[in-house]
Amino acid sequence: MVSLPWSDTRIVFTGFQHAITTLLGRHMGGFLRLHYPRLPFLPHLVRDVGQLEIIRSWDPQVVIAHCANQKFTDAILDLGIPVINTSGGLNPDMKLPTVTLDQEAVGRIAGSYLRERGCPSSYLLGATDSYITRDRWRGLQQSDPSGKHPVELVDLHSMHIPDKISARRSQGRTDTFEKWYLELGHATGILGDDISLVRICDYALRYRGTPINHLALLSTHDFQAACLPRLSAVRAPEKKWAVTAVEAALELVQGTDQSQLRTLIPPIGVEERESTSTINTGDRYLTLALEVIQNRVDQRTTVADVADEVGLVRRALELRFKKHLGSTVLEEIHRVHANRAMVLLRDTDFGIDDIASKSGFTDREHLRRVFRKRGLPPPATLRQDSRKQRGGL
Repeated sequence: MVSLPWSDTRIVFTGFQHAITTLLGRHMGGFLRLHYPRLPFLPHLVRDVGQLEIIRSWDPQVVIAHCANQKFTDAILDLGIPVINTSGGLNPDMKLPTVTLDQEAVGRIAGSYLRERGCPSSYLLGATDSYITRDRWRGLQQSDPSGKHPVELVDLHSMHIPDKISARRSQGRTDTFEKWYLELGHATGILGDDISLVRICDYALRYRGTPINHLALLSTHDFQAACLPRLSAVRAPEKKWAVTAVEAALELVQGTDQSQLRTLIPPIGVEERESTSTINTGDRYLTLALEVIQNRVDQRTTVADVADEVGLVRRALELRFKKHLGSTVLEEIHRVHANRAMVLLRDTDFGIDDIASKSGFTDREHLRRVFRKRGLPPPATLRQDSRKQRGGL
């Protein structure tokens, strides 16, 4: 843990105007306003000489930068100001001190999750010249060593995804995207950056007049409100990420050599929302059953309850789950309720008994048994880990 007199510390945080930049800035600003009030935060990427002059005028001892722009980073370094990098998009050969999300782990978590959701195939949307895409792609491939779950990398540069603001600017450029989008099968999994998935949802709603309800859309950042359906996300521990970067910056100010620093922050897991919770496999009974399970996430739910609401005998329902999801109805009930419990363990201070009740379990022992059956750590361990991740300076 690093402690410096706040009046002697001058740190700037800057980066792309992007969901993750805002989240990191919020956490950094929250800590540094308490302990190191002289933290300017630039929410836009500093591109021109005028903006660089602003940074120069603040005379920072270190800049924490979240952007995959090598020219911008070089421009700050040319000012004689050291940089702590928090983006995974820069060339690792630059040897900058780096604190960033483990993108390979993002790919592995996403691949395992999409396969568990019964997606017969998955796509990664990204730029083929991006280091982030490269790492996610490697992780996605690692998630299925058997190769039974086909995955494909789609280059956004060649796809010409329509601009969400102006349809006119997209005219004549959408043929490749539209052909690809219309040929996607039910329950296809898509992992991509926030902007590309928002544009896909926007295009489907505005120009095709159809909601995206047959795809499993998985964002790589916690992007909740930009589109419908709300995107499920591979969640990063933004607070831990921000604090680790600030601590590295303070170590640098103290004179510690950070040139070899490369810290990879592991993602927390998947935050499940509408885009994957009730994916449409083309079987209306299965879709309805998934909706029933989601709607009863805070209630004790049995297989008989689901079958009764759907209007099928239990065996017929079980066959549909096995065919499309590769799991039983009870396994899906346990998966949904366990995910709910994990969110409450991570994001609230409810006691474990309360969490068991609010997640549809009989008691804490029932919760513990289901966690163990699903290969999860005990609830008490998850609670301890989440408190460490939520810890600050």
